[in-house]
Amino acid sequence: MSGFTACVLYRHDRERLRLAGPDDVARLLRELAEGGWENSAANVYLGERPLNRGGVPDHELQVAVCQGGSYGALRYQGADYPVTAFTQGTASRPDGHQYCNLGYPCDFPAGAELPLSTVFEAVVEFLVSGGRPMSVPWADDPLALEIFAEYRRGAAV
Repeated sequence: MSGFTACVLYRHDRERLRLAGPDDVARLLRELAEGGWENSAANVYLGERPLNRGGVPDHELQVAVCQGGSYGALRYQGADYPVTAFTQGTASRPDGHQYCNLGYPCDFPAGAELPLSTVFEAVVEFLVSGGRPMSVPWADDPLALEIFAEYRRGAAV
C-alpha cells in the first residue's frame, strides 16, 4: 500500500503508534475497543502533511471506538476541510456518545456512529488519500459552522 504514514496519539503509557497500512489500522481499532473508556479515542496525524503557521499539523482525524468494538465514529478537521465534521451513521444514542482521548472527554453527536468495518475502511482511505475520507458520509459540526461564520464576519470588517 502506498500513501501516507500516520502518527497516533492516544495513550500516555505507550509510545506513539505508527500507522502504515491496514494491519496497523486493525491494531489501533482493537486497542481502542479493549483499552477502557479512558483510551477509547485517538488523534491521527499524517507525517507527510504540512504544519500550519502555529507549528502543529494542518489536520486531525479523531478515531473513536465503543468498548467491545461493534461501532465507532470519526471527526475530521483540516486545511482541506476547514470546518470540523463528524461522520453520519446510525443514531445509536439520542444524546450522542462520549469517548476519551489522553484524559479528555470527546463528545460525538447522535448519529455519528458507524459499523466498525466502515470506520476501518475510512481510516485506511485516510492513509492512502491524505485527506478527509470520502467513503463515509459527513456532517459539519453546527457549533464549528457558527464560529467559522463569526470569524469570517470579523475578518470582513
